[in-house]
Amino acid sequence: MSRRLSLAVEVLFRPAGVFVIPLLMWAANGEWLSALLMAFLMAVSSRPVVAGQLGVALFWMGLHAHERLAVALVGGSGPALFSVLQAAVFLAVLLARCALTRMEEQNAPNWAARVAPWFSAGLAVAAAAFFAASLFRSFPPSYPGWACVAALYAWRMRDRGVPATTRLAHSLGTLLLVLLSTGLGVVLMEAGARLLLPDPPKPSDYYETDPEVIFTLSPESSGTLTLRGNDGKDIAAEVRISRQGIRDREYGPKAPGEYRILLLGDSFTMGHGLAEEETISRRLERLLAMGDRSAPVTVINCGVGGYAPWQERMFLRKRGFPLEPDLVVLQLFPGNDVAGSYSRAGKRLEAFDEEWEVRLRDYRRQREIPFRLERWLLTHSNAYGHSLAALKLNAPARDILADFRFVKPAAYPTIVATSERSPCKEVCLEHWYPELEEAWEMFAGDVRGIRDDCRARSVKIAAYAHGDRTSLRPWIWDEMKKWIPETPYEMNKDIRLTNELLDSLGIPRADVLSALSAVASPRDAYFMHDGHFTPLGAEMVAECLAQFIQERFLP
Repeated sequence: MSRRLSLAVEVLFRPAGVFVIPLLMWAANGEWLSALLMAFLMAVSSRPVVAGQLGVALFWMGLHAHERLAVALVGGSGPALFSVLQAAVFLAVLLARCALTRMEEQNAPNWAARVAPWFSAGLAVAAAAFFAASLFRSFPPSYPGWACVAALYAWRMRDRGVPATTRLAHSLGTLLLVLLSTGLGVVLMEAGARLLLPDPPKPSDYYETDPEVIFTLSPESSGTLTLRGNDGKDIAAEVRISRQGIRDREYGPKAPGEYRILLLGDSFTMGHGLAEEETISRRLERLLAMGDRSAPVTVINCGVGGYAPWQERMFLRKRGFPLEPDLVVLQLFPGNDVAGSYSRAGKRLEAFDEEWEVRLRDYRRQREIPFRLERWLLTHSNAYGHSLAALKLNAPARDILADFRFVKPAAYPTIVATSERSPCKEVCLEHWYPELEEAWEMFAGDVRGIRDDCRARSVKIAAYAHGDRTSLRPWIWDEMKKWIPETPYEMNKDIRLTNELLDSLGIPRADVLSALSAVASPRDAYFMHDGHFTPLGAEMVAECLAQFIQERFLP
């Protein structure tokens, strides 16, 4: 009779346990790793374990056959209850001192004893993997339990002919070998990346986080900014930040009769992709030095890449005004500045620059441990940087560490642009939506605030507005109207409205757009791959400003 029962278990119950129970587990919690482990355990478990787990499965199916009863008894804790019942079966078998595995049963097949050590090693690896996975929030909290079950089975299926000390030494040796081989592999990959491949892009060394303006220039820092020139060749521009926290030389107390002009703006003013001597400030200073003035005219570069007027206002207060300027010239790029003003409130327009918004999000969290790790790897590991580029991954080390259960929880929501419109042209829409109206009011308020700060310190102020290369190409605007006819554009509406704003605020303005329009081709004034001023474009802006300043401000 017992032999017939054993045969029935082997022929009917065990295949059902191997296939049905894992399927039920997957259906209950949608998690397949523990289901796969359970399928293996059912293949090597003793008859009492298989019978007990099938009993739990039948109870579960019967319970859910009556929907109202299942809701009343289980509610929303169904998957957790299923796991508890499964654990109870393993515990009951242990307490009853029954065999846990087929290898421990009487009349166990000969092959079971031969393969038991291999199964034991595999289950030990599975136990380690489940335990490691349980350290991360992305995996279910039941994983420590499955790690314990796998470890228990590995222990029960061990080769009992091997002394415990020998087994421990072998395990430690294997672990040490794995660690050493992994470390050697990492070292070889890094060495190969440094010797055979060009350096990958590195995080900027001359920016640092700031609690008030998100980021700012880091005093006494330097770095290299690389972009592609219009001839297709890379241009590497050295960037050095002074002790005063600006991309310029050091400035002491103002000399008698010295006239100081401070250029305030974003990356166009800072000189993105330009050598320091090619920036607008240096060119303007040379042009003004050619006049008949006996007293010197000094032009100070207070541009910061990526800044909007609200950040420029704070930068002017902290680092600009201490340099004692007589005149502040505010550079405005409304295509970016309006969206940047809106980001101050943590909001975005319908069309936005996805890459820039991700960078802003990251800058806001640079002090968090996951971001520090990611930045350290990008800064010090060429192999890591090249791996991200090859696999098209975005900050995997940051995301893995942020998922660690012992690190303070932090969500990094995915930022995905949903509009096909160009972010820089949003202000040029013929018809505005409420969020764009709100962003414009914030932008206008920040410009007004800069004016008021200057007037409060008896510092004169001027400004100019410009666009990107499309501001010089009328045909592109016609193409955009055809491309997205439901949202028509007005060419250079952003510059027109900004000039009207400056006039209403009583801020003198230079007509830089007309000066740039004199170029034979926009590619002469702008880098086509990057959008910033070329050396010639910076020269044309400096010439326009020099004439404007000489006529309006210099005696």
